[in-house]
Amino acid sequence: MYGLTQRTVNLSTLNPSRRTTGDPRKSDNLLGDSWRRAVWRVTRVRRPHLCSMSFDYRDNVGIRWDGLTMSPYGGIAEALLPKLVRVLAEAFHRDGFEHEWTSPDEILVIDNWRVLHARPAIPASGVERELERVLVGDTLYA
Repeated sequence: MYGLTQRTVNLSTLNPSRRTTGDPRKSDNLLGDSWRRAVWRVTRVRRPHLCSMSFDYRDNVGIRWDGLTMSPYGGIAEALLPKLVRVLAEAFHRDGFEHEWTSPDEILVIDNWRVLHARPAIPASGVERELERVLVGDTLYA
C-alpha cells in the first residue's frame, strides 16, 4: 500500500546496524514535527482502531508503521503521507542488503532487534521456542 515496504517500526535511526528506537528529534528532522500528532486508521486487524505513529519503548521513541493496515485519518496524516513515502523509500534503498544463495547448507542470520523490531524478553516461565523454518522471498531454495 502506498508503494511502501510492509512494515517499519522506526524512522529515528533509519539504519539496520543500529537499535530500532532512538531520539525522536531525528524523526522530526526527517518528517517535521507534526508526525507525532498525525492520526492513522488501522484496519485489516481483529479490532480496527485509530492510533498515532509514535510509541515509547524503554525510554525511547519509535515510529509505528504498517503500510498494509494503516491509512491516513485526518488532515495531518494526509499531509504527512507523501513525505513519509519518500523518506521510507530513501531509507530502504540506502541501507539495502542482498544475499545470493549458492548452496543448500548456507544460513542467513538476521538480528531482529536491529533489523525489524524489538520484543520484550520471554519470561523464564515461558515456553521454550525454536525456529524451525524460514521462507525467504517467494520461493524455497531447491
